[in-house]
Amino acid sequence: MDSLTQILGELGRYQTQEIGEARALPMHHYTSEPLFKLEQDPIFRKEWLCVGRLEQVENTGDYFTREILGETLVIVRGRDNKLRALSAICRHRYFTVAEGEGNTSRFTCRYHRWVYELDGQLRGAPHMDNLNGLEGNRCRLPEFHLETWKISSWVDEVWPGNWKLAMETALEGYHVSGLHPGTIDKFMPSSTSDFEATSDQWTLFPAVKCRVFG
Repeated sequence: MDSLTQILGELGRYQTQEIGEARALPMHHYTSEPLFKLEQDPIFRKEWLCVGRLEQVENTGDYFTREILGETLVIVRGRDNKLRALSAICRHRYFTVAEGEGNTSRFTCRYHRWVYELDGQLRGAPHMDNLNGLEGNRCRLPEFHLETWKISSWVDEVWPGNWKLAMETALEGYHVSGLHPGTIDKFMPSSTSDFEATSDQWTLFPAVKCRVFG
C-alpha cells in the first residue's frame, strides 16, 4: 500500500509540471484510504453539503436520515417549525435513534428506550427519574449547522464513481465529443477546446470556435 507521504510527494510534483506534460493521476490516488481521510477535513468538512429537499420534511415530525463522513444525521422539522440537523446517535450507548425516513412525535432509542424531543432535548430515560445530571437540555442530541437554499433548477443523480473523476471531467473538454455527441458537442466540440491554466486553483477549456445557432 502506498504511504500518504509518497502520495503527497507525487501530488507536489504535479503542481510544478508544464501543462503539455500533465497526465491524469495514478490509479492509487483514487483508492488510497489515507488520502481520502486527509481530504475529509480540508475539502468536505469545510463546505456545505446537500442533504435533502424541503418536500421531504414539510410537516411537523417529518424526518429523514443521512450518513455524511461517518456521522449519522437525522434531518427533522420540529414543533416550532424549525428544521434541524441532529445527531441520530443516542447519548447513552451510541445506538441509532432514527433510521430511514418517516414521521414521529419523538425519537426513541431501541436499545434502552431513551426518548428525545424533535429538537434533540432528552425527554426521559427508564428507571432514571431520580438521578441527577440527566437534565434534558444538557443531555441532548448534538445539532449541526443547517441552511435552506433556493435553487431555480436541479438535477438529482447518483454516480457510481470517485469524486475526483467527476471533478477532472468537469475541468476538460476532451471528452465532449465522445460522451455528448448530440448535445454539448453541437456548440462546443472537443476539437475546438483548448486547455488553459489560469491560476493555481482554476483551469479553463475555452471553445475557440463555438458554433452559434440562429
